[in-house]
Amino acid sequence: MGYIIKGTVNASLFPDIRENVSDALVLIYLDDDLAENRHSSKKEARQLTKKEIIDKQDLCIGQAKTNGNGNFEIKLFEAYDNQRITIDIKLSQAPYQKSINRKKEIQYTLIKLNPVWRPDGQNFSYSYNHTFPFKNWCQIRALFDAWTICGSLKITGATNTKLFGFKIVVMDVDWIKDDLIGTAITDEKGYFRVDYTSADFKKTFLSPILNIETPISTIPGPGIYFKVLSPEGKIIYQEDSVQGHTDERKNIPRCYFVKLNVTLVDDKVV
Repeated sequence: MGYIIKGTVNASLFPDIRENVSDALVLIYLDDDLAENRHSSKKEARQLTKKEIIDKQDLCIGQAKTNGNGNFEIKLFEAYDNQRITIDIKLSQAPYQKSINRKKEIQYTLIKLNPVWRPDGQNFSYSYNHTFPFKNWCQIRALFDAWTICGSLKITGATNTKLFGFKIVVMDVDWIKDDLIGTAITDEKGYFRVDYTSADFKKTFLSPILNIETPISTIPGPGIYFKVLSPEGKIIYQEDSVQGHTDERKNIPRCYFVKLNVTLVDDKVV
């Protein structure tokens, strides 16, 4: 007879778009009633200090990593006997992050609770799912220098309305030389995602020795414009770089969503 905790961890990348939190370490602790800041059922995770993590390391009774879908399953140590627990998560990267700094680890307390155990074969099980709220998740992603552009491509007037396989090119407009932020391929619904870091829009002629946005901006974030290529490699849509200076496209936030609408007449761009 044992105790098993299983569940899913995801996050609101945008108010209406979620991503799975993969390759993260979920840790279960016996609850330390001496903790000054009790974190019960609040939705916003609380970041722990190094001292807090060290002080409770002997209370850990199980851990496991999330898979690609954000799922985890943890069998608690045999010493566990239906006590109150704390569920933490340790992150070393943001999902799909382009550049990973494995030396950086951040731990958060998700919840403290008395699980309601249910019979599950010869064991007892408890299900716990957590979703990081949009604001909280953006703050966490910032700690890893993780930037994301998500979007959708819509094509009207084409004889072939399939949206899969189009190449999206994202550029950062700059005073000296425009930078390539990244590329992505659309899925069957026309959605795409580009992950990048600040280094991708802070390039100069001295890069990689010196990376800095030119001119230096007090509001971090690139100014972007797009190009779209067909599955055959033909350019079907290309914005002028001046788009990167418009209010809608300059100094974009770390999580940015865009809709690209391309109109074709006789399969030609208009």
